[in-house]
Amino acid sequence: MSEVLKVLIVEDDVDLRTALESDVMELGFEVVSAGNGLEALVVFRTTKIDIILSDLNMPKMSGVTLLAELRQLGYYHPFIVLSGYGTREEVIELIRGSAYNFLNKPVLFEDLKVALVAASKYARLLSTAMGEARAKVDAAE
Repeated sequence: MSEVLKVLIVEDDVDLRTALESDVMELGFEVVSAGNGLEALVVFRTTKIDIILSDLNMPKMSGVTLLAELRQLGYYHPFIVLSGYGTREEVIELIRGSAYNFLNKPVLFEDLKVALVAASKYARLLSTAMGEARAKVDAAE
């Protein structure tokens, strides 16, 4: 049986965050949440996160900045961006920062499901590859 993957939801709108939490749990994932990018970094440093589902425009730290910070910390698991709007420059920065997917708000349950199923496959492959690489490094020491 596969380990349940943990999704970090980063959304400043409390009602939307609550709805996303419910939908993501219904899809069989464990959920942790943050109200902005700074809170997300705190959660990230204390919790193993497999997938991040983040709003683009938030107070204190945008989704673009959060993605850049996480990549600098060595986090390469799927980062899915949510936005009802976004500038061309922000979308380009997300692509450069290797965002995994982009979903328009309001997020349809079926779109969320498709994105999370694909992201979970990628996250599991990445975890397996990283584990194998660590084992090879440990064996070489």
